[in-house]
Amino acid sequence: MKITIVFALTFILHTNLFAQHAPPPEYLSTQNFPDSVMQLPLTSLAGSTTTFGDILKKHEGKNVLIDFWASGC
Repeated sequence: MKITIVFALTFILHTNLFAQHAPPPEYLSTQNFPDSVMQLPLTSLAGSTTTFGDILKKHEGKNVLIDFWASGC
């Protein structure tokens, strides 16, 4: 029984450690947005305004997560 548990934990740990080093899917690095999306004005919680395109340019080559939400949510 102990061998089964040790094997299962070793397998889970091994797969989780190497899963994080997988390259991102190709579609994440080849997004082409239309100009209407790139010029979309965005307002931060602090009240500053920028565009979607400016955010992408500022973080070019990096993974970016932008959380969109509405006040009605």
